[in-house]
Amino acid sequence: MCSNPSVTPNKSAVVDAKTTAAAVEKILATGPQILEEVGQAPIFQKEQTREFPSFTRQELEFGKVLGVGAFGVVREVLNIHHSAQGSDDDEADSQSEQPQHPLAGNRVDAHHYDISIAKNRMVKQCMRHGEARYAVKYLKTQEIDAQERARGRIDLAIEVQYLHALNHPNIVKMRGYFDTSGDRLHPDNFFLMDRLYGTLEDRIDEWKTCLKEHAPKGLCGLLSKSKRAHHDEFSKNLLQERLVGAYDIASAFRYMHSHKLIYR
Repeated sequence: MCSNPSVTPNKSAVVDAKTTAAAVEKILATGPQILEEVGQAPIFQKEQTREFPSFTRQELEFGKVLGVGAFGVVREVLNIHHSAQGSDDDEADSQSEQPQHPLAGNRVDAHHYDISIAKNRMVKQCMRHGEARYAVKYLKTQEIDAQERARGRIDLAIEVQYLHALNHPNIVKMRGYFDTSGDRLHPDNFFLMDRLYGTLEDRIDEWKTCLKEHAPKGLCGLLSKSKRAHHDEFSKNLLQERLVGAYDIASAFRYMHSHKLIYR
């Protein structure tokens, strides 16, 4: 009796697909309970959370990739396609008439905290000095399997939940999120944040390069008082800049640790 060699692989594929689907469903079923537990974290008892404007994918024009993580991708936002209502003057009047949000650290940042004008302002100020002002983080669609992506959906929802409350000048702020209609584990979930124009690693490399470039060259450089004075002054300023950077990082860690959060 002849056998059909195509039957077994097809059945196997169906079984694998069902097994994977069941595993994904099981992972996602844990999401609501995990998010509920996250909501009991100390930070939500101490910090005031706030609302953010919501966006759809169609409203955002993505630029180059800025970074890739275990499950997420970060890209710059080149444009926000949204029909902004009103004028800058109207928004300025609205901002001046309303009390400043307690989380807004200064007037420049305050418009992000007024939900009535935040989206319009983000549309109009999407670029700053020719550079994208905002970045978007979303889940990978490739390079990870269905189960990893399911875990990523939960991780991204947790990150968004914490960013609703985190408020420190040295921690990147969320500025908007995907309109999930209440489904925080939506597969197309994403959030907008302030774009970073460099990392600590980048800055350390810059400092090393600057030190080499301004180091006295040769015997003449070592013997020249003016060149040594210039180098000493430059080194002093650079040290000050590095100490400020170290203080800012320590300040952010102290803030996180005060809320029993760790950076990993």
